[in-house]
Amino acid sequence: MKSLRNIAIAVALGVFMFGGTIYLAQFGRGAAILFNMVSYGIICAVIARTKNRNSFGWFFVGFFLSLVGVALALAKAPNSALTEKAT
Repeated sequence: MKSLRNIAIAVALGVFMFGGTIYLAQFGRGAAILFNMVSYGIICAVIARTKNRNSFGWFFVGFFLSLVGVALALAKAPNSALTEKAT
């Protein structure tokens, strides 16, 4: 069930980004590019937060590296040092 929920979230996010890009493209290419950069930054920050990483720093990784940044955030292991201190 959890994997089905993750797939639904990924599809919804893809539709949101595609729709936002198409909508903002009418105002200029720069608006659409900025929208995508911010969206990838937010995605990286959320992934980093779930892995107990610095979400502020990972926002900029996603902002500047876009899809590569998301792949890096997904590949990075959770920060076990912070989870051990929390327990």
